[in-house]
Amino acid sequence: MVCANYLAQAGARVILLEKHYMTGGLCSSFTRGAYYFDAGAHYLGSCRPEGQIGRLLHDLQLEKRLTLLRCDPSDVIISKGHEVYIRSDVGKTIHEFQSHFKTEADSIRKFFNYVVNTEPILLYLELKDATFKSLLDAYFSNWELKSILSTMLGNIGLPSSRASALSSVFLFREFVLDGGYYPKGGIQRLPDALLAQFEEFGGITLLLSPAEEIGLDSAGRVRHVTVRQMGRHPIQINTRCVVANCDPFQLYGKLLQKNANLVCAKPEYQNRVSTMSAFMVYLGVKKDISTIAKYHCNLWSYRRGHVDEYFEGVLKDQIDTGLDSFLFCSIPSFHDENLLPPDRHSLQLIVAAPFRERSFWEEHKDAVADAAIDRLEQYIPGLRQWIEVKEVATPPTIVKYTANYRGAMYGWASIPVQVGRRAFPQETAVEGLFSTGHWTGIPSGHSGVPTVVTSGRVTARLVLRWLRENKGLVFVGPACSLPRVVRK
Repeated sequence: MVCANYLAQAGARVILLEKHYMTGGLCSSFTRGAYYFDAGAHYLGSCRPEGQIGRLLHDLQLEKRLTLLRCDPSDVIISKGHEVYIRSDVGKTIHEFQSHFKTEADSIRKFFNYVVNTEPILLYLELKDATFKSLLDAYFSNWELKSILSTMLGNIGLPSSRASALSSVFLFREFVLDGGYYPKGGIQRLPDALLAQFEEFGGITLLLSPAEEIGLDSAGRVRHVTVRQMGRHPIQINTRCVVANCDPFQLYGKLLQKNANLVCAKPEYQNRVSTMSAFMVYLGVKKDISTIAKYHCNLWSYRRGHVDEYFEGVLKDQIDTGLDSFLFCSIPSFHDENLLPPDRHSLQLIVAAPFRERSFWEEHKDAVADAAIDRLEQYIPGLRQWIEVKEVATPPTIVKYTANYRGAMYGWASIPVQVGRRAFPQETAVEGLFSTGHWTGIPSGHSGVPTVVTSGRVTARLVLRWLRENKGLVFVGPACSLPRVVRK
């Protein structure tokens, strides 16, 4: 949707084709009765004027449509022996860490100064081949401090021993230390604002209209897209340029399947590593828990040992339900006090999860959800007795609504061999075919909404350059997984 907005703003006429009945993918919201829930995204980051989302708001004139609240503190990280807060002021965050780890005080100051103030090109040169673990080891000796910092890699879906140091530093820079922004009215307000502005630019939106095929001519060039609008018979839309916001398995295995003999795509994407998936529990609570909950910010808890052990276990197909195991909790009605009536709150619980088939989760999802609620009751005593609504999303649920390969939360894993120049390209070998979103390459890898915004902006530039050289139709992929059409 970011890419389509930039194209429409530049004068292209754009038709958005969206698989779902609303836009946003995992950056969206839903309701159950009186309760409002954020589907996946829980905060926005990089919203300062020069940040990725800050620039987006300015470029697309979204300030008039979107009000951002800033939560301070934004997060609390709970380890075996510490409770450390992330503040909106970097200096206060540094002081917070130093108060817990006094013997590492000087190293903490140097680490955060490096993260915040180092020029991006220097970060790239120094970190492109390193892991976050190796960077932490260069600064710190205390294992629990390193575990607390590694806990935030839940936003990347990797342990520090595997995560790219480059991606991790940009995660801290653009999402953790410039984080805690919450759209007034809920996360859905961001895609809604993008959609409203897109239509003001002249774009046309078709919901519940998935693309089924990208057609090529005899020379292997993009020529049409087959779309099933509102479940009706397929229609064909002529086009010379496609931008697909879906993973390569969807793009080459489904949308281009009938033209496989004409596609010059290398099968190397099949050897790439995707991020882990997630198991999510949504709770609607009829009780004013604001005076009961120990924390009013996003909660990250792992009280056993180094959090890498947990993430490594998930990557090895393990499911940990222990009381001291990992838990993330966000309470949107704490971020925006007007989101729900005073006596109701909505809670979002997330744990990392391996991809397993739906039959497995149908058998085990209640036990995994109950274990997550047990963990949360340590911080909100008596919670279970006030639950009115409980919804569970498993990795197959993520596949259903986003078509992400194996329910991956962040596309390709941001490991050293998949970032920098090794990132998946946005220009393909098929003439007129582009990719965008969290499956495609920006040098720093991917870590949520800010990097997806960057990908969309870069892709828009590539498409506009292509348009200047090739007059015709442009096809742009949506926020979830399926395409949209753009006319010059």
